[in-house]
Amino acid sequence: MADLIRMKWTNIRGKHFVFVRMKTEKTKHAIEEIASPISPKVQGLLDKIGDKDSPYILGYLNDGYSESSFRNKLQKVRRITNQNLKYVCEKLDLSVKLDLVVPVMHMHHVCIEMEDQPTIFQKC
Repeated sequence: MADLIRMKWTNIRGKHFVFVRMKTEKTKHAIEEIASPISPKVQGLLDKIGDKDSPYILGYLNDGYSESSFRNKLQKVRRITNQNLKYVCEKLDLSVKLDLVVPVMHMHHVCIEMEDQPTIFQKC
């Protein structure tokens, strides 16, 4: 979620997002950029919800943001997203709980098992 909130329009190069993950920025190892393709569906979402008046794609941050304002914004976006996921689960009567998990020391893993579906692992 942190990488998504910090994603800028300048991170779009051609048909890819190119960025360095926040949790690996300060590592002592060689830092590699990640290039993630932008599918037509993702492009449609960018066109629909992207904030063209902000340097940040989702428009949650302002240039020169502080670490504390970033953490506060991240917490607020997670809370709102989890409220929306809870609503979707209730409306669809899902048997699994969907939510964004706040990483614990950047090492928390989530495992969701769904009937007749492969197990989904998400490293936060």
